[in-house]
Amino acid sequence: MSASAPPSTYNILFLGEVLSGKSTLIEHLKKYADPGYTVNCKNIGDGVSTCTTNVSFSQIQTDTPEYFITYVKTGERVDYGEFIKEVDQENYEDQLNERKKYNLVRDDSAIPNVTFNLIDTPGLNHISLSDENNIAIILKALASIESINLVVITIANSTFTASLVDALKTYVGLWPEFNGNLVFVHTKIDYAKLHDTKFADTFFDKKSILGKIVGRDSVPHLLIDNNIGNTQIVRDCITQNTLRNLLRMAKLNQSVPIRTMRMNKTEKMRLADSIVMDNCETNIQVLMKILRSKSTESTDTFGKIGDLIAEIVIQEQQLHDTVRDLSVYDRDTLELLHEELYQQDFSMLNMTEASKTVYYPGKKRATEPGFIHHLIDHVDYRIQNVKVQQEAGGPGEAFWAVNFRMRKRQNGVYHVKIYITRKKKFAAEIEQLKAQKQFLRGILAKGREDLQAYTTEIGQLPDAVQQMLNELEATCFLQSRVRSNQVDSKVLRAALESGAYVRDIAASARNIERFYLDNRLTIESLETSTDFVVSVPINTSDYYISAGEELDIPNPTDTSIRDFNRIMEQIRLLRRLRPQEDLKYSVVTFGKTQAGKSTFIQFVKKYFDPEYDIEWELIGNRCESKTGKPEQFVMESGLPSYEVYLSNDNTMTPINLNTFGDSCDDMDDYPEALHRRGTTVRRVPQDPKTLPPQRVEITFLDTPGIEDTNGQDEKHAKAIIERIIELGSVNLIVVVVNSKDHPSNAQRLAYDYYSKVIHMLQGHISNVLFLYTNVEYKHCHHSNKSHHATMEKRHELFSSLFRGFENTSRQEGSSGSTQLKPFRKFTIDFDKGHRDIPKCMMMNTLKDIVKLAMESPHVRLDNRDENLKRVWAIKHPDKDNNEVREKLQSRLPAETAVQQQPDAVVLSGEDVAECHDFDETEDFEVYFKNSVSF
Repeated sequence: MSASAPPSTYNILFLGEVLSGKSTLIEHLKKYADPGYTVNCKNIGDGVSTCTTNVSFSQIQTDTPEYFITYVKTGERVDYGEFIKEVDQENYEDQLNERKKYNLVRDDSAIPNVTFNLIDTPGLNHISLSDENNIAIILKALASIESINLVVITIANSTFTASLVDALKTYVGLWPEFNGNLVFVHTKIDYAKLHDTKFADTFFDKKSILGKIVGRDSVPHLLIDNNIGNTQIVRDCITQNTLRNLLRMAKLNQSVPIRTMRMNKTEKMRLADSIVMDNCETNIQVLMKILRSKSTESTDTFGKIGDLIAEIVIQEQQLHDTVRDLSVYDRDTLELLHEELYQQDFSMLNMTEASKTVYYPGKKRATEPGFIHHLIDHVDYRIQNVKVQQEAGGPGEAFWAVNFRMRKRQNGVYHVKIYITRKKKFAAEIEQLKAQKQFLRGILAKGREDLQAYTTEIGQLPDAVQQMLNELEATCFLQSRVRSNQVDSKVLRAALESGAYVRDIAASARNIERFYLDNRLTIESLETSTDFVVSVPINTSDYYISAGEELDIPNPTDTSIRDFNRIMEQIRLLRRLRPQEDLKYSVVTFGKTQAGKSTFIQFVKKYFDPEYDIEWELIGNRCESKTGKPEQFVMESGLPSYEVYLSNDNTMTPINLNTFGDSCDDMDDYPEALHRRGTTVRRVPQDPKTLPPQRVEITFLDTPGIEDTNGQDEKHAKAIIERIIELGSVNLIVVVVNSKDHPSNAQRLAYDYYSKVIHMLQGHISNVLFLYTNVEYKHCHHSNKSHHATMEKRHELFSSLFRGFENTSRQEGSSGSTQLKPFRKFTIDFDKGHRDIPKCMMMNTLKDIVKLAMESPHVRLDNRDENLKRVWAIKHPDKDNNEVREKLQSRLPAETAVQQQPDAVVLSGEDVAECHDFDETEDFEVYFKNSVSF
């Protein structure tokens, strides 16, 4: 079968977590299509709050030109792909940062003649808006679109938290028919990291996780630095060609129609539906019991009528689902069998061989029992800077193989997509569904005949019985609708716009029950229509998630906050009089998973002992959580300082880091000064004229992260609180935040929970500081006002989240009260590849934090039994959801056996191509054709 004609406009849908870079990526694409375009900063989030609350459409016209770089002096082209061969990572980074040696050139030989429609959407996992609200907004906007060519899911280069994984599962599961048109775009990537093998390992781990979420490992991945206004030539060229690859993927893909699409429910929807199902089962049992009690003892006529009605409603729904599945499967639409993408821009992350042979379906997979050898109907290619040496198979064959060689490292692409028509791939399922449809029609007709016979025999039913039968029939209808994990897109949109599913689970259950019962005729007509217009007004006030039950916690006194600095000064003066055994301090770390808590503790150990080898295996890889339980570390030392000086300076005069930035004219010169070579960092030697500092003992408590990858937050919270209570007293609480992460709703609820717990144990939360990690020192020049303003705004937001109940209490007090000031904060960059100046900055930041812990007063915890009861009575935000989720999961096997219909068209993750080291003496086509056995 031939592919459909190219569309006049290619529609690209951008999805992703909030603040993952969707809008920034779209602004990049506008600039790529028109170099004269001025980026609209109002369309871009500031890293703290999102600016996209509705769906927006933007059109660009371009013929997707290639970018390349040339030498300024000679005009000769430079293959930037060769830079990855640099043995020294610092040399590689120097090449990327070069601004004067190269020119950036755009190939404008073609006339822009292709239109792309860029669809920006609100992000999932918003701090105050529900995901279901955003889905409603997206569905409403997509009603005007016929089809989608490419679905871009943006993922910021940060931790894979449980909320991020849930968001990705929501998107991937929501539209199963988009599966073949997906691309993951990893944003906020520093191209210098591509030389780092640890980054490569982490990236491959992320690809593995994403492959499991999608159900196939062959989904394309692109990496991009979303830095608007980048002045470094090589970095900018890499970005522009990545944007080019993205647009060309849209041209390669087959269009996916939207209006007849089925959608999978989100986990929240399924949890709400499970509550409705429980209510339905209870109501049906009660109604049937009453009906039987009103029947005569010998006939039980009313009970039999009730049973028939229940069976008929279930059979009607089964027939409806069967017809629906037939309409999904029995189409001439092209279905993706397999996809392969090789890119040479980042040879470290892809292929480095001179040539490669790729074979579908792969010999290992082809010989597995039960594997079906489908005949290929269509193959699409996208090839650039690649020489295809041999090819075999393809349309009309059950295999495909190719041997190709990259012509050069820069921007080399080989992208192939192998298709089969859907009715051929699901031929067996179609026959089974047709037989099932015929069978259901037969038993449904028989059931209706029996019902008619019973009602004719009885005659006029009593009003009370008729009313109960009507209620029974409506309850069975409701139960049949919430039982399925799939829903028609038009029905789901109507449900969301009516307010269903957009609040907490209990309210969602009530709302969805009301929606189905009040709109039954409308729902049935929507499921059979292809066009859909709904006029249900959206109640936006329902989309905001409530803060939850507030506890009666006393406000902190003004004195405890206003005089905190004065108290600490008194402590400094009294510290000299303390006995040696009192020089013991405790520091507790909190934070989102993989924000840098364990990294912080590892580098503190390095700060105290320069000979200490950091245990990298204890540090997260930004994919999965490493800290599974609270861990306690005790360190004894003085309070050392670090300095850096020029290596050729015999006097070893230290560089003044406080005024270091003043020597740079602008923020572009500052990174070069930070990364200068010929320097030495050392621990400041002890002055022989002074007494050595007193050695102190500091206990650091490392804790599992909030939004744990494995969803164990409630379990971890109990262990964390127990370990804090065991400490007896706390000097400092360090809340670690990855500066590249955005605040999520799960994080807000967790902050609110822990701040209440800490306040209950301490009586205040004044001894809290925030440590922002991954703050690259090159952005910290005093002239970079945008960076500093963003950090201040971010810190104000995170601070307000952590003492949310304090702010609420003060606002509810006297009219003259104001919100509390943000907590103290530090910024740091734990990069093991630091050169000496940034390394010294990092060490002295750690010193300032340790010093603050030693200067903070000991806060004795209130561990009385009555107070601990109040602590344990504080409800963890995951408690209710976990209880409902466990109940839902316990019933899933039984429900699966009842439904028996496939819920979705999901591409098989098992259709995997295989790489083969092909001997050129072999006959290429014969070899692969013989490996396919029918």
